[in-house]
Amino acid sequence: MLLFPNAPISPELWHRRFGHLGHEASKNVINGSYATGVIKPPTPYPLTSRCIPCLIGKSPQTPYQNNAKRASKTGDLVHIDTCGPFPTLTPKKEAYFTIFLDDASNFGVTTLLSNKNGAFQAWKKVEASWELISGNHIKAV
Repeated sequence: MLLFPNAPISPELWHRRFGHLGHEASKNVINGSYATGVIKPPTPYPLTSRCIPCLIGKSPQTPYQNNAKRASKTGDLVHIDTCGPFPTLTPKKEAYFTIFLDDASNFGVTTLLSNKNGAFQAWKKVEASWELISGNHIKAV
């Protein structure tokens, strides 16, 4: 009993294997000498085949409504994310990093951490630096 049954060679199979390449291009690859080892399907390649994933991918979509409110001044809103641990350590044995991003200016700082406990100390340094440079107090994190 086969765990993965063999799919019958068909134009649709080659269309999917080519990453939903256009039908005309798929037909040219199968029938031309562009590739070696291509097993040609027993039936001729249809010119007007309907592929549901292609139809969905090519259908127009209305733009997203941007209802989000951006911060108006530096320090009004700061986003923070800590990531890790990573299997490969830095030369200084750091396995984590923390990212700080200001919403108004889109300015960001990344700090490396040896453990998660250092995230608060890293935030205090970034907060002091940003408040000194911008002259604004951090209002929300």
